[in-house]
Amino acid sequence: MKEEFQFKKQAQLLPVDRIGAVYSVGFDNPYPRRMWFFNRYSKFTRRAYGADVTELDVRGRETNRIVATEAWYDDERRGWVFKDGRQMGYDPETGVNTSSTPFTELVFTRFREDPKLMMLIDRRPIDLSSTELRDLIDYLARENNPKSVPYAVRYFGLIADILSPLIVIAIAIPFAAAGVRVNPAVGVSKAIGLFFLYFILQNLAASLATKQIVDPALAAWLPNIGMTGLAVILFARLR
Repeated sequence: MKEEFQFKKQAQLLPVDRIGAVYSVGFDNPYPRRMWFFNRYSKFTRRAYGADVTELDVRGRETNRIVATEAWYDDERRGWVFKDGRQMGYDPETGVNTSSTPFTELVFTRFREDPKLMMLIDRRPIDLSSTELRDLIDYLARENNPKSVPYAVRYFGLIADILSPLIVIAIAIPFAAAGVRVNPAVGVSKAIGLFFLYFILQNLAASLATKQIVDPALAAWLPNIGMTGLAVILFARLR
């Protein structure tokens, strides 16, 4: 929804190809051994402008490169379409350019990279939906990239937050059972203290996960586990 509002505002001021533009997009896909770079990608037109795709051999040496004015993923043709560019071949042993063929339009059905995934790289975890988080985690996990940790913590944290209302109720019941004669300032100070305690646990768990001391799934649950333990202690004191 936020992006749609931004597109409508930009449409009044910018050319179509610059609406929703993301600049200097890089994407490394290690298993097909392809490296992508776009000067600009418009999330409105879903097209890349100034596209450069490099194919590598098993030793990481360049074998083929496609440069094009425009590129986009075509769902009907199930592949990437490149417009107004040049395809160049390289000798991996020497790095010498062996061919250079211009083209008006070229379709590569073996290129199946998802442009939506390309746009998720380096975005803040809090700005991504659960589906986007899962897709990005899967991609980063395939290349053993440690950058997946904060995204994994955020993803599992969204799942763990399902139980947060129950934990709040469990903590609130002992306070309610304590009666109404307690000074209201005491209750407010306790509530503030509980908020900071949860905040500290959340940051501590994220830090442990980032340092790979604990699993991201466990780190996401640690704040709720801590608050659940506190609720159990408060219930025990009621007896």
